[in-house]
Amino acid sequence: MNYYAVVIITIVLCVLLAFLVLKIKNVNKEQTTGGMLVGTGLGLITSSFPSLTDRIFDFGEKFLTNTNTVSSSEVNLISLICGFILILLGIYYNKNIKDRFFVLNILSKDRRLISDRKTVKDLNISDFKLKEHQIDVVRMFNDANNITQSSCKYIVEEIEEKAKNFINQSGDFKKAFTGMFSIPFTILAGTYLSATEIDEYLEYNRNKGKYSSLGLKKWYQKKISYPDLNITTQNTNKQSKEIVVAVSITKNITDEDLVQFRGKDTLNIGLQNPKDNVIELRKQLEDYVKSIIDNIENLKTVYPNLEIVHLVGAIPSCLSIELGRKISLNRNRLPLIMSYHFKFGNTPKYNFGIIVTEKDKGKLIKNRENIGIMYDLSSDFKKFYYNEVVLPKEETNNLREKKKLNIQRLKDGLDEYNTKNNTNYKVAETLEQGSVAMSTVTQNEKNDYDIDVAIVFDDTNLNGLGHRCVKNVIVDRKCNNFKTPPEALTNCVRIVYSDNYHIDFAIYKRIKNDDGSYNYEHAGAEKWNSRNPRAINNWFKDEIKIHGEKLRQAVRLSKMFCKSRSDWKMPGGLIQSVLCDEKILDYDRIDEMFYYTIKEIKNRLENDIEVYNPTDFEQSLLLKESDRDKMNNLANRLKDRLSKLDILFDNNCTFKEAIEAWNEFFKHEFWAYDEENEKRLCSLSETVSLMKSLNISLTEYDDTEEFIENIMPIEDRYLVKLDCKVADYEIENGDIQIKQIIKLSTLRNEGKKIPLNRILEFYLDINKVPYPFQVYWKVKNNGKKAIENNCIRGEIFKIKEEQFDRLIEESSFEGDHYVECYIVKNGVCVAKDRI
Repeated sequence: MNYYAVVIITIVLCVLLAFLVLKIKNVNKEQTTGGMLVGTGLGLITSSFPSLTDRIFDFGEKFLTNTNTVSSSEVNLISLICGFILILLGIYYNKNIKDRFFVLNILSKDRRLISDRKTVKDLNISDFKLKEHQIDVVRMFNDANNITQSSCKYIVEEIEEKAKNFINQSGDFKKAFTGMFSIPFTILAGTYLSATEIDEYLEYNRNKGKYSSLGLKKWYQKKISYPDLNITTQNTNKQSKEIVVAVSITKNITDEDLVQFRGKDTLNIGLQNPKDNVIELRKQLEDYVKSIIDNIENLKTVYPNLEIVHLVGAIPSCLSIELGRKISLNRNRLPLIMSYHFKFGNTPKYNFGIIVTEKDKGKLIKNRENIGIMYDLSSDFKKFYYNEVVLPKEETNNLREKKKLNIQRLKDGLDEYNTKNNTNYKVAETLEQGSVAMSTVTQNEKNDYDIDVAIVFDDTNLNGLGHRCVKNVIVDRKCNNFKTPPEALTNCVRIVYSDNYHIDFAIYKRIKNDDGSYNYEHAGAEKWNSRNPRAINNWFKDEIKIHGEKLRQAVRLSKMFCKSRSDWKMPGGLIQSVLCDEKILDYDRIDEMFYYTIKEIKNRLENDIEVYNPTDFEQSLLLKESDRDKMNNLANRLKDRLSKLDILFDNNCTFKEAIEAWNEFFKHEFWAYDEENEKRLCSLSETVSLMKSLNISLTEYDDTEEFIENIMPIEDRYLVKLDCKVADYEIENGDIQIKQIIKLSTLRNEGKKIPLNRILEFYLDINKVPYPFQVYWKVKNNGKKAIENNCIRGEIFKIKEEQFDRLIEESSFEGDHYVECYIVKNGVCVAKDRI
C-alpha cells in the first residue's frame, strides 16, 4: 500500500471534516453533533479491521486467479485514521458545545456585531462557542418621526419572533443580551424574554470603544458601593388617571424635556449625576430595576384612579431589557405602561410611545401634536356622542317599524295593482341598506330621518319588465297618508311619510343560479346594472371587525359635523363612511380619535377628492358635478373648522376655551358655555333630570345588533332545531371539572331560569340541511345588565373551529337573552332557529 497516499487522503479528509464541523455550528440540533462524530468514528475503526468473511474471499480470489492483489483482509489504515480523527473531533466538539454562548443583539444604525473579531477578543469569548442572534429592524425604523402603525407592527412581530427563537434555541446554554436600539422597543423585547434568564449583559462603552460585561452575581459585588436612586414626586392631583414616570440613569430628564406632559403629576427616579455606563455590576442593575418597578406598583396607593403610566427614560439597554422582563412578570399588579422614544432636537422630545404591558402590547401611540397634548374633553365628548349623536334605541326601533309598515303598504299596493292589471308581481326579499343597516344613524333636530330599503323581485316574476317600468309600478301602487306622492328618482323610489320620515326604496331583481345562489341587478337611471344589494352592508360589517366601534363613532361624528349648518351642502353618509374607514386612527380617547381621523381626511382631500365604491374600485361615488362640489366643500370646511381647534393643544388652554372650540366645530347646543357658573350650559345633572323625565336611559352603550336579512337572502328550505346543555362546574388546580349537565328544555319545563356562571353549549339537535353548509351564530343580550356592561352583542359570526355547529357561551349576567343559528348554503340562509 502507498502510505504517502494514505497520508494525503487523511489530510484531505481532515480538512473536509473541519469544514463540516464549522458548518455544523448553524444546525439547530448541534447538541447531537458530537455524539454523531464519535459514533461515526467508532464505526470507521470497527470496519477498518478485516472480518472472517473478508479473509475467506481473499483466499478464494488468490487461489482462483493466482494474482497478488491488495488484500481486503489487511487493516484499512485510512478508515482507522479517519475513525480516530472523528472521535477526537467529537470529544472536542462535545466539550466546547457545553460552553456555548448565545447572544441576542438588537442592531442599531451602526450595526455593531458581537461576532466581530475585535469584540470577541475584547470579551475573551471563543469564536467557536459564540452564537449570535440578531434582530435587525433598522430599515423599518429609519425615521422615528415617521413611524407608522404598519412599520411598528412589523417591528413588534419581528422582535417577538426573534426573541422566542432565541429562547428556544439557546435552551440551557449561557445567554447574553446587547444592543442600542430604541428604548420602548428594547423594553418590549424584554417582555418577550421574561420566560428565561439573561446571564450577561454586554454594554458598549463609547469612550473606550469596546464592550464590557455585566455578569452573574458574584460574592464581591455585595462589597462594592454604587450610587442609590433618588425618588422625588410632584403630587398635585391624587385623582389623576395618568402619571409620568421619568427615569434618569444615563442623562438627566428635565422639565423642558417633559413639556408635552405638562399638567400631569410626575414621579422622578434617577441618579444625582447620571452618565453613560454608570451601571457596572449585575447587583446594581437588579437593585435599580426593583426600585423602579416597586415605585410604579406603589403609585396605585397614591393615585387610586390610576390607569396609565407614561414611562420616559434615559437608560441603558441592560436596564431596558430587565425592566421589560419585570413588567411582564408583574403584569397583574401594574397599570397600563406606555414607554416613549426620545428624539433629540424634536419638539416634543418624545414623539411616540409603545404600550409594553399585556393589554394592547406593542401598540403604537403617536404623540398628540408637535405643540403638546390635546386638551382632554373625552368625558364630555362621550356624553355628547351617546346622548346627542347616537339615535336612541327607541327611535331606531321606530324607524324599523316605519320600514315594516311601508313594506307592507308596498305589498298591499302591489296586490291591488295585480288585481287591477291582471299581473302577479311579488316582493321576494327586503333588506335594510344605508345608515340604518350600518347602525350609523344620527339624531336630527328636524326629525327628518331616512330609511334605505332594497326591494328585490325575482327576475322570472317580472316577465322582462324594464327598470323604469318596475319603478313606475312602485310609484303607481295605491298608498295613502303620504306627505307627498311617491317619486321615482334616479336610483330609487322615494316615499315621504307624514311626520318627516322618508323611505328610499332601491329596486332590484335577482337571477337564480344552478347552485341556488343569486345574482342581483339594480334598477338604475339607464338600465339594470349588476349590483349586490348587500355588498356595502357586508363591507362595513367586515371593517367593523377590524376597527371596532370606533369606526361607527367616527362616521356618526362626521355626519354631525356635516349636518351642523343647514345651508351646507356636504357629501352623503356612504362617502363619509368610506373616508372614515380609510383614515380611522386608533386612539383610546374618543375626542382624540375623532380629531386625528378627520385631520387625516382633511389632508387626504387636499390631495385628492375622488372616492370610490369600496366594493367596486372602478366605480366612483362622485356621479355628478354637484358631488364634487360637495367634496370640495368638505375639504374647505374641515380646514377652516379644524383650525378653530388649535387652542386644544395650547398648554394653557382652559376648560372654557376647549368647550368653545368644539362649539365652533359642531355648532351644537350641547357645547354652549355657561359664563355665570363656569361650566357647560347643558350640565350632566340637568341632562340626567331631563332624561329621567322623558324616561330615556343615559347609559352609554353601543347598539351592535345585526340582522341576517341584511347580510344574505333567506329561504326556509330545511328544518333545523337548536338546543342547549347547561353545565355547572368548578375549577380545581386550574382545570374545569363538570359537576352537572342539564338540558335547557328541562329547566324550562321546571319553570326555572339558567343560573349565573354556567357553561352553555348550544348545538344543532336536528339538522336536515345536506352537507356542505356553513353555520352562522348570533348571541343577543337583553336587559339592564347587558346595557350597563355595554354588552348587548347581536353580531352575526362564524366559528372557525372544527365543531362549527356548536357554540360555547357562559351565563354572565341576568336578562332575557337569545341565541340564533343560521344554516347557509351557497350564500343563502336555508334554515334558522332561535333559542
